[in-house]
Amino acid sequence: PFKLIENVKAVKLPTKDEAHSGQVTLSGWGSTSTSSFPSYPNKLQTVDKPIVPYPECEKALGGAGSTPLHPTNLCTGPLTGGVSACSGDSGGPLVQYNGNEATLLGVVSWGYIPCGGVGYPSVYTRVSAYVDWIKENAQ
Repeated sequence: PFKLIENVKAVKLPTKDEAHSGQVTLSGWGSTSTSSFPSYPNKLQTVDKPIVPYPECEKALGGAGSTPLHPTNLCTGPLTGGVSACSGDSGGPLVQYNGNEATLLGVVSWGYIPCGGVGYPSVYTRVSAYVDWIKENAQ
C-alpha cells in the first residue's frame, strides 16, 4: 500500500463511454529503440501524444475488418511517426491532465514494430468502455 500525499494521488476514471480528444500523456518502462531490438530505460519515460480519432486510426491500420482494432480501443499518434508506446509498455497508463488532475483514458495494448513508425498509431484499451466493470470490481 502507499499513502496518498501531494505528489502521490489516485487517478480519476472517465465517465462511461466518454469520447476522447486532445493531448494525452503516456508513461512507461518500455523500449526506447526504433529498431526491432529493444533497449530499456533506467528511469520512467513520459511523452505527450495526440489522440487519433477512431475512423482515422482504423483507416491507418488498413480499414474496417482488416485489423484487430475494436471500438473499445483508443489510438494515439502522430501518424507522422516518432516516440510511441513500445515493447514493455503494455498495461501502462495513458492519462489526460486537466490542471493537476489526471484521468486514466487508456491502458497500453498493442502496436506495430518498429515502434513509432510512420502511419502506425499506438493502440490502447479505452477505459471508458469498462468503467462500470471497474467500479463494480474495485475494492
